Amino acid sequence: MSRLKLLTYSDVFDNNDVRCRMVSYNYLDGSEEEKTLESITPNLEEACKSGIEVRYESKFIENMNFDGQLTRTTPIRFKDCVFINKVDLNFRNLECRISFKNCVFLEDFILFGTFQESVSFESSTFINSYVNFQECGFYSFAFNVTTLINSKVCFQQTEFWSPEVHFNDMHLYNSVVDFANSNFEESADLLDMLCVKADDTSYIRFIMVDFDFDEFRLWHADIACLRFLECTFNCRRFEFDCTIKTLIMQKCTNRGMMSLGSIKGLSGFNMIDFVNSGTLSVGKSPQIFVDAVKSDDDIVWVKGHEYRAPSQTEKNEQIHDIGNIYMDEQRSNPERICFGTFASKIMPYMQAPDNKQGALARLLFKVITDMPNAINRLGTKIDVSDRMATNLFNFRTDVIDEIKDRASQPDMPELMQTHFKENVVPKVRVMMLGDLLSDVKNLVRNDNSTSMSNSLLKKAEPDTGAEFLADVFLYAIQRTNKKYEKTPIG
Repeated sequence: MSRLKLLTYSDVFDNNDVRCRMVSYNYLDGSEEEKTLESITPNLEEACKSGIEVRYESKFIENMNFDGQLTRTTPIRFKDCVFINKVDLNFRNLECRISFKNCVFLEDFILFGTFQESVSFESSTFINSYVNFQECGFYSFAFNVTTLINSKVCFQQTEFWSPEVHFNDMHLYNSVVDFANSNFEESADLLDMLCVKADDTSYIRFIMVDFDFDEFRLWHADIACLRFLECTFNCRRFEFDCTIKTLIMQKCTNRGMMSLGSIKGLSGFNMIDFVNSGTLSVGKSPQIFVDAVKSDDDIVWVKGHEYRAPSQTEKNEQIHDIGNIYMDEQRSNPERICFGTFASKIMPYMQAPDNKQGALARLLFKVITDMPNAINRLGTKIDVSDRMATNLFNFRTDVIDEIKDRASQPDMPELMQTHFKENVVPKVRVMMLGDLLSDVKNLVRNDNSTSMSNSLLKKAEPDTGAEFLADVFLYAIQRTNKKYEKTPIG
């Protein structure tokens, strides 16, 4: 769908005794079209008396205002309409659906009331508009595929009582979407902001908002500036799988699960007075957040819409906080590919006696320790003792260099694949190989600190399961097994 860039219109003219205007549409992709629309000033109160669906399609609406109570359950629909002047609708309490599809608003749009049924805006455009939903109550709300040009949308003290709220594919050009003291349904299912885009002169702001969702989606969004101020997050899943240039999370609290690790393009970051009592991930490289904290842009909130640059002390404190978050994540979540995690995934599926730490470690390393030159630094044969195995399983030590060196030899991938095929996989409990492969595949997928995931997963099929396990094991041998004791950032 091509989005509208500009709309112009002619003076009113008569067309077979029908008042009309010629409307010219200019789209962002460079295309143009013209339409002749009937010019009307609808009377909603009179139109709703019929009790049947109220539908306005392909109309040029000169004025539309309403202040009163409508008693009806049939929908009110607007499609392909142009609103030239301010729209002011005070429905107080509306029990029917109201929708705007492919509509264009050229002035302010004000909606007020409690809406028992759905309110939806789809593929509509606001140009030079102030869109006000202040103090509305919505049982179902959608604002999908909307375009905002030189506009502001206000959700101050707005109540959302629906289990899902959608803002999919909303595009902002020199525009603002502002949520202030907005209330979302407690334990709601979804706040959906898929594919939202906001250019360098736009921003989206949440201030004093509590997020208590099963899932908050920002996937594939591209937002120049996203601001969370004095917000609380208690989401079961909140992943920033998107592009954000400036992310402000000042005076916020996270009590749920939040993953920042997939953010791309970050150049400014503010987490001053951020409190984390839940699960927070900064991913495989916290350095991107450290570099963004060092920004000298005005990203520190002072009050209202006033911002300033961070002080050096504030930068240093945030770098320290990011380091602590990263270290806590490494300590509490050793779900990265290493010997300890790999062997722990396999052990529950092995037959006795290879379902014990010592026996399993000796089985896995056997093709290496049986080599004639498998000598340790003391000049004696490498011995995988129960103590060594326990330390490896508990992430207390790394795999010794002598084993790593031999695991790196050119012929080792083929030797290890043969070893797993002949000696390891046959010792997996009957009917359990599929579950074992699934667990190891999840380990590989969930390790956001490696770039090897795709190449390792190519062999993750039952027919090539032994090869897959052997390749992952060789990779795990080379990885750091010991838990991080200091933050590798600066």
